[in-house]
Amino acid sequence: MVILRNLAHARWRARIKLAELEEDSACVQPVAESRLVVDTLCRAIDRLPPEQAAVMRLVLAGEVSPQVIAQRLRLPPGTVMSRLARARASLRATMGMGARAHVSELL
Repeated sequence: MVILRNLAHARWRARIKLAELEEDSACVQPVAESRLVVDTLCRAIDRLPPEQAAVMRLVLAGEVSPQVIAQRLRLPPGTVMSRLARARASLRATMGMGARAHVSELL
């Protein structure tokens, strides 16, 4: 069975047409700058007031729903939204971004 499976895979691979990579598509963007930005962002979050930092850490961990954050922190959703807005405004100022800029633009 193993031999038959390997033969089937070999035949399948032989049918696949591979495209030649172009020079510009073969390049990988450096990640050092992104890592520095993320490190700066994490340090900026650490300098936030504790209430705002707690909310932003949940967002940083991948939680995007204010309702879920409110449940986890046992707070009203409006309080979470307020803290989130204040934290984002503070982070934009700290990171030198405009009022409407998004952190993902730095990455």
